[in-house]
Amino acid sequence: MFLHQNYDRMKRELRTPGDYLRQMGQRCLLILLACGLSSCAGAKFEREWSRDQNNRATDLTGSWEGKWQSQSNRHEGRLRCIVRPVDGSQDTYSFQYQASWGNFLRGIFTIQCKAQRAGGRQWRVSGSKDLGKLLGGEFSHQAEITPQAIHAKFHSQLDHGVMDLRRPGNGGISTKSAIPGR
Repeated sequence: MFLHQNYDRMKRELRTPGDYLRQMGQRCLLILLACGLSSCAGAKFEREWSRDQNNRATDLTGSWEGKWQSQSNRHEGRLRCIVRPVDGSQDTYSFQYQASWGNFLRGIFTIQCKAQRAGGRQWRVSGSKDLGKLLGGEFSHQAEITPQAIHAKFHSQLDHGVMDLRRPGNGGISTKSAIPGR
């Protein structure tokens, strides 16, 4: 009796080639679906960013490009952003970031920030968003913005650093502050 029960259990645990292929097919389908969704988000970001890059806004809205740099591990990458006012609000803006790591990994996320004028044509913005445990939990973002430059500091449980952006076509970006006098 004991041998018969063990045989039945082992038989259930053994996978046939068909089971293996079905499981691999499901995994591939999930990977393709995830890639398709991320490329759709990327394509939408590209369209909106390109549409706004010639916008010579005199405020903080529009397209931005630059770099991010980690101060904890010295990693860095390309960074682009689209800033838009949030509907119905006078002081809340949506910052949609596309960040790259190396030459092949990209991520897109959006954070809403409150903006305050800091004199003439300067703003201070701050906001936070929970990106989930896998991506570092609570992501906070504080920035100083002029019509030509954004200098921001970011912090999460996994990383902290700086982001510097300028309007597209306004020269190269270093990870040094783009705000005059900083």
